[in-house]
Amino acid sequence: MKVLQAIFLCLLLGPATALGGDNSGRLPRAVTSALDRRFPGWRFSEVSGDVRQFLRERRPGARPDLIRGDFDGDGRTDYAVLIEHGNFDKRGKSFARVVEQLAFLRRGSGYKLSTLESSAPANPELYLTLAEKGAEGFDFHTRTKFRYPHDSIRVSYFEKAGGTYIYRGGRFRYVLESD
Repeated sequence: MKVLQAIFLCLLLGPATALGGDNSGRLPRAVTSALDRRFPGWRFSEVSGDVRQFLRERRPGARPDLIRGDFDGDGRTDYAVLIEHGNFDKRGKSFARVVEQLAFLRRGSGYKLSTLESSAPANPELYLTLAEKGAEGFDFHTRTKFRYPHDSIRVSYFEKAGGTYIYRGGRFRYVLESD
């Protein structure tokens, strides 16, 4: 009976891992191992209730701190995470924390880590979303519209500003989309 329950649970949770809507909280072991080595004591970044509500209404199942997509256009699943690390008190509240925006591109049987941005202090209005391949974007500096050549990493400050990291020429390039 327990085997049937486990199979049912896997079937139920399976659709939740579609690209861009990963709400499982699970990362590949190679990614979590890399995070553990480089950022001991890391955890997914805290975001405000407003951000969570916004995503629930507009992108059901999306997480503000974890996205999946094919960021480099090679047909393999890559990951982007918003994490924090630093010092935490006994109740788990952080102080002197650093927030990292990171991408993990699939390479062979592992992943290549790219640091998109590091910031301190943390901002609970900061979150990630997936900019899907073919969707329309807007370059704030050149005032031109464009289409994403492949999935890209959108970084937003709730109701303030945002931009997207687009992988081109072997590296991520930041395009400011709103200010």
